[in-house]
Amino acid sequence: MRASMRWFVALGLFLFALPNLGAARSAAPSPPARPTGSVFLRDWAEKHGFKMNFDARDLSISVTNRWADLSLTNDSRRAMINGINVWLSFPIAVYNGHLIINKKDLDTLIEPALFPKRLEKDRRVRIVAIDPGHGGKDPGFQIGNHQEKKYTLLLAKEVQDQLADAGLKSFLTRRSDTTVDRPDRAAKARDAKADIFVSLHYNAAPDASSRGIETYCVTPFGAEATNGSELTLRSYPGNRYDAQSVLLAYEVQRSIVHSLDVTDRGVRRAGFEVLRKAPMPGILVEGGFMSNSLDAKKIFDDEHRRELARAIVDGILAYKRTMERTTPAKP
Repeated sequence: MRASMRWFVALGLFLFALPNLGAARSAAPSPPARPTGSVFLRDWAEKHGFKMNFDARDLSISVTNRWADLSLTNDSRRAMINGINVWLSFPIAVYNGHLIINKKDLDTLIEPALFPKRLEKDRRVRIVAIDPGHGGKDPGFQIGNHQEKKYTLLLAKEVQDQLADAGLKSFLTRRSDTTVDRPDRAAKARDAKADIFVSLHYNAAPDASSRGIETYCVTPFGAEATNGSELTLRSYPGNRYDAQSVLLAYEVQRSIVHSLDVTDRGVRRAGFEVLRKAPMPGILVEGGFMSNSLDAKKIFDDEHRRELARAIVDGILAYKRTMERTTPAKP
């Protein structure tokens, strides 16, 4: 076969193969898009001077340095910051072989707890609004003849007394067994020019084995609450203080867990109205389960109440010291 003929045959075979090559290319799977707002966890860890380890057997992730310890689990929202349980808004995931974390969890939970920013200029934490849950025609949870509203008020007064001993002013949204509507509680705190808002409650559950203490702050915009609520698609007054609120919740929860023999149910997020509308950093403490016999015994006990109040006050004071410090936080 002449050279010119061989060239034409080769060209024909090449042109015939082009559609098949194109089909092969289109059939090759492309990697899924990385979820919007996610960050490679190892990149974040290295940027902030942490060492990251991943145990593929139990899917546990450890991010540590000399002064901090962050524990995570792949495909889970549960985490720990320096040994205290916290709940992410989005689970840790794997993208293209790399662990990723949602940036909102970094911005509104992990970084505020690890790298808190001090208050601006000469601002101070001077006045604490204490909000005893329920009251009046709203008894809250009732177990036998025990009503939640009674014990939240007793705890609130104990917290107020101990804050006074520590040199802090405070304000109660109710001082007796009276009804205060939820929107009015945040308004009262605002009128009192409170610097932080602390709402006190007790829990109950159909499962009598549920027990422990948890501390809530408001759900960030675009995140899902950790108590089963839907995605938050609105921004509220309380969201202006997401970073400060989560630090306050973390310090109070840490103080309680370190001071008392209680189950650590962690720092959580919820769209509670008193937290959404609080025009200052705010938290809601669930001080145990009235429906659990072991927790209930403590809730109804005067000495335990004083100890819980002391732990809450110590957490508030830890927050105050951090926010008013004169030296910068560790990078």
